[in-house]
Amino acid sequence: MKKDNVYRKARKKAAEKNFLLNDSKNSQEFLGIDKSKLLAIENGKKSPHPDDVAIMAEVYGAPELCNYYCACECSIGKEQPIKMYEYDNLSEISVKLMVSLNELEHIESRIYKIFADGKVSESEKAEFESIIDVLGKIAFSAESLKLWAKKHGFDYKEKE
Repeated sequence: MKKDNVYRKARKKAAEKNFLLNDSKNSQEFLGIDKSKLLAIENGKKSPHPDDVAIMAEVYGAPELCNYYCACECSIGKEQPIKMYEYDNLSEISVKLMVSLNELEHIESRIYKIFADGKVSESEKAEFESIIDVLGKIAFSAESLKLWAKKHGFDYKEKE
């Protein structure tokens, strides 16, 4: 049995709050997933269906399972640059966010100069790429923060 399987780990962690999830037989009743299928998923012998992952994430209180599935198991996600977001340590997330925002503050005037004419010249390409890199770090931190919030019971809904 694969002890490091993320789905099994999530179930065992959830079992700390609900002892009925400690056993895969009982878990199938909460999840609506057949015991043999759940065992195959937890043993790494079968990939879960996205709906199974969504149910496990909800029942186990582990929204990070969806991010894991999309980044590591989904055939489309494997081909895209989907990242595994951090969600355990709020201090680490906030420090990374503050460092990135500080970097953005230093390049703010360059953003105006580069974007003012509506195009990126050959001489501006390197700086343009560094701006995109900084914005990517901010986006990563923001997504990590959203995952942390969801993991800790905040019912955050993005506003359009």
